Amino acid sequence: MSYLSKEVLDGLRSAERRGLGRKHRLRIQVDGETYPILDLWDDGFAIAADTAPALRGYVDLYDGARQMAKCLIMRADEDGDVLTYTFKWRTEVFANPPVDFEQDPDAPVAYLR
Repeated sequence: MSYLSKEVLDGLRSAERRGLGRKHRLRIQVDGETYPILDLWDDGFAIAADTAPALRGYVDLYDGARQMAKCLIMRADEDGDVLTYTFKWRTEVFANPPVDFEQDPDAPVAYLR
């Protein structure tokens, strides 16, 4: 049971959503379009329903300008004005290619001639 009017509850929800969006620089990119992520967890994420169409398939996950992962997603649930998605798979993206040998942590970065 709620003691607040519908307008007040709608205002509180929209303020909360704006606050969540400001905390994170997380976003997904699909076909050249970007959508801000409200919340991210291990097996999925949430976005505002009014900012993005129903998404599915391959997406890229970014933190600011840095790509974090390539993902295959599917829509899980709609809770009012928030859409939640789950990852079918998520592959992390690294800045450097993997190496197949042990690297010495004290090795010089460059040699001078």
